[in-house]
Amino acid sequence: MHTSQGLLCIIIGLSILSCSSNSEGESIAGNVDSISDEFVSYNLTVDTPILPIGDLIETIEFTRLQETDESLLSNANNYVQYDGNIVFSGSEGNVYAFTGTGELIRRINRKGDGPEEYSGVQDLWMQGDSIGIYTRGKYIKWYDLEGNFLDAVNVDVAAGHLIPYGNGYAMDAGYAVLDDSLRFNFAYVDKEFNTKDTFIPAGELPNMRVFTSNSTLQTYQEKVLFHRMMSDTIYAYDETYFTPFMHFDLGDDWAFKDIEKFSDQVFSQVTSSGKAWNIVSLVSERMVYISLFGGESGKNKMLIDRLTGEKVKVDLTIPESDESISLFASYWLNGELHGSIQSPDVAILISMLEEGQYSFNEGTTLEEIESSENPALVRVKLKDSSEW
Repeated sequence: MHTSQGLLCIIIGLSILSCSSNSEGESIAGNVDSISDEFVSYNLTVDTPILPIGDLIETIEFTRLQETDESLLSNANNYVQYDGNIVFSGSEGNVYAFTGTGELIRRINRKGDGPEEYSGVQDLWMQGDSIGIYTRGKYIKWYDLEGNFLDAVNVDVAAGHLIPYGNGYAMDAGYAVLDDSLRFNFAYVDKEFNTKDTFIPAGELPNMRVFTSNSTLQTYQEKVLFHRMMSDTIYAYDETYFTPFMHFDLGDDWAFKDIEKFSDQVFSQVTSSGKAWNIVSLVSERMVYISLFGGESGKNKMLIDRLTGEKVKVDLTIPESDESISLFASYWLNGELHGSIQSPDVAILISMLEEGQYSFNEGTTLEEIESSENPALVRVKLKDSSEW
């Protein structure tokens, strides 16, 4: 296998929404057993109310992230949870581990060109007590929680994203070459990276690559969900079938509606259209949270209740301002949305809530959050869709 050469690589460092592999069961009111995993298309063009984020929150808990010389952070997005703690990658090759109450456990940095180092972090996950790091088109390397090198395997495919699944790996292979000549958007490979399954032929590829920091792959129950770049459809894979799972109908607001061929100029064409050109989704048993790239700023997030079909646009704009609250989602857990918020926006969000709707985790105060440049973690319980 080998990687394709001579392509213009466009990496979009947007952390609007993370699709980590932490989707869990939910406790939101309603019988999730009655929700079918059969294909469904959601019409997002009509009868979609817009509500301020404060009107959608039932309760929210804030957790500060300890600020030290070792943990000066610009963001805390795309994080994964293990044993009550969190791990995420930051800038300049840093990997951070914090306790559930926001105490810094360790900063790890093995960036370099040596055999026990990594040149970059595209995807990160936990396997037991080990941290797995995928560097695009090069390798996967494992480290313990002390940062000690454990093992490595070469990855001779320039997969956009990659996650462990079953006895191998699920790959976003849209811009890669498999087995010297095959081009497919999705691939499943074994632990030795022998190709087992391929789906969605890629066809002729334009002379560019477009990636985001948000993974196009997530686990859901016993499946992998694949939501590739610039697509309005999620696919599900479980080693026996690959099938459309969920579709988002944006009508005329979808930049690709009237584009028939994926040309070299399509990226600049769609990103300057003023319409939505990419959808990042976070799926749980009951809810779907999506974030649109493009469209109306501050109002390009949506919630969908899979049980009732109700949907709402989430308005993150700050009252009497052109700015928006920097609130990011990482994963669903037990019916709650976990993510982060930039510290200056915490007091603004609290001002939209009633006393009793917000709280602070052990060791956290509003004063400490406001005095820190670090973002804060959030755990959000959303109101039932009957209140939308």
